[in-house]
Amino acid sequence: MQRSDADDVVQEVLMAFSRQAASFEYDGQLRFRGFLRTIARRAWADFLTNKQRQAIATGDTVVHQMLQQHGDGDQFAEQMEAEWKRELLEKAMLRVRDRVQPKTWQAFEQLTRNGRSGEQVAESLDMKVGAVWVAKSKVKKMLQEEVAILEQAELLPPDPC
Repeated sequence: MQRSDADDVVQEVLMAFSRQAASFEYDGQLRFRGFLRTIARRAWADFLTNKQRQAIATGDTVVHQMLQQHGDGDQFAEQMEAEWKRELLEKAMLRVRDRVQPKTWQAFEQLTRNGRSGEQVAESLDMKVGAVWVAKSKVKKMLQEEVAILEQAELLPPDPC
């Protein structure tokens, strides 16, 4: 997808949301994200349908074949979900990083993001190997808790104040 196409889909999502926002009533049993995902999935499906029609009308079989491979929007919905989870994790990481000692965070990052061994991390941070693994475990637990808090915040209705 080209940037201009992505912008078009985003614009369609925003327009569809604005049309439905006036009648939207929050239901604590349902997720707002699911409501928005449905709107985005429909916009994506409409975009693909329109592009396929254009490709057929112009005789562009290569574009038509590529568009057929995109399916009905399931992959798009999965990508949106993955992106949402990635953003939650990034927020959680920022919050947790500010709450732990720098060495604890560095040990976690070197083990998980940089793929270094416990021994390598211990040597580079002048820590014991056991302390490195404890640091990783501590940060991982804090991240899980923070992600749960952020997910729960998304389920709550906005504060009217």
